[in-house]
Amino acid sequence: MVNRRDSVRNCTLDRCVDRSAMKGLDWIKVSTNIGVDGDMEHMSDAAFRTYIELLAASSALLSDGRVVQRDARKRCNTRRLGNALAELSASGHVILDGDDIVLPKYGKWQCTREEVEDLRAKARERVTAYRQRNKAVTYDDCSQNVREQSKSKSQSKSNPSLSPPISPSFSPLVEKLVGLCRNKVPGWKPNDKDYPTVALGVERLGERGMEDLIMQLATYQAATNKYTALQRTLANWINREKPLTEKQTTNTDDEIDKLARMTDEAYEAAHAR
Repeated sequence: MVNRRDSVRNCTLDRCVDRSAMKGLDWIKVSTNIGVDGDMEHMSDAAFRTYIELLAASSALLSDGRVVQRDARKRCNTRRLGNALAELSASGHVILDGDDIVLPKYGKWQCTREEVEDLRAKARERVTAYRQRNKAVTYDDCSQNVREQSKSKSQSKSNPSLSPPISPSFSPLVEKLVGLCRNKVPGWKPNDKDYPTVALGVERLGERGMEDLIMQLATYQAATNKYTALQRTLANWINREKPLTEKQTTNTDDEIDKLARMTDEAYEAAHAR
């Protein structure tokens, strides 16, 4: 034989599980004219308050307008709940169905359990889609290929190649001067721009001028350690120097002037004697 107290306790526990499975709403929809319009205008304060509290209880429990009287007694603060329910039942606002209190117009204005579940499911889908679109990329999400590429790039940056490939288009003279840059200039990091830079310098300044310029840069860098991008510094120094053709022209003019002065001085000395 099943004890009635145990059966009531089991029902209460089952109902608690159902309530905890899905949280109810914290609000209800009420018209601003509810107190002055329709049948509610002539109701007592107790009946009016009880009706609002029954709406709130059904919304909180998501019971679709059906409230157990035990829950009504817990949630309604009306002193004489039986009299208020009798008045609401007489006016047709509630239906007393055994131990349940039914609100017949609940589904017309309030959200039903099915509607709440549907809205929350759509909200979860939107949140999931947003998180998938804005998901942060972590190390574990990367593929093995990407990790290997990142590792190889970091190794190449930390250990630069000391012997870049020599282009066959550059002459042995350029290769010799590039070696001079790498061996004499402190902090020189070899790369593929060494050969074009030195070739430009040889073209503009000649072998001797380019060698002197490299040694000047090596001396200045050893004394000051000022520059970090030494290839760019060497290119700037090359552009700063006068081209070889201008130097030759200047030297020739100087020599002509010197010879002219010497000739004039010799002519004046000869006439002076």
